[in-house]
Amino acid sequence: MDRKLSKSQEIEHLTRLADEARSVLSVHAVSVKRRLDVPSRVKSSLQSHPTGWIGGGLAFGMLLSTLFRRKKVKPEKKVKRGLFGFLLTLVIAAARPAAQVWFTGQVRRYVGMKLGGYPPSPDPGRRF
Repeated sequence: MDRKLSKSQEIEHLTRLADEARSVLSVHAVSVKRRLDVPSRVKSSLQSHPTGWIGGGLAFGMLLSTLFRRKKVKPEKKVKRGLFGFLLTLVIAAARPAAQVWFTGQVRRYVGMKLGGYPPSPDPGRRF
């Protein structure tokens, strides 16, 4: 500061400097606020360049579809079975429920012997 200025002039000078700094800061604050307001920037960009957004979306979708494409699975050749294989398949399919019931009964009996010391009483409604 210049010592030749009076106190009132010095105060006026400092006030002008503060006002100029405030105006510069407000301009910078507005520009920062515009840069950080992403939704309005995207909206204005969509309105001004819609074909660019559509083209970019299509290109990005094509890129993703090539990156995450499933590999083709080769179909397995079926082995032709004879009459014996067909009958064996039918017998196994028919016997499976009965085998499950028998097996669960055996497991229940084994667990009952281990835990309680005696086999559980059979269910009166059981067939097997």
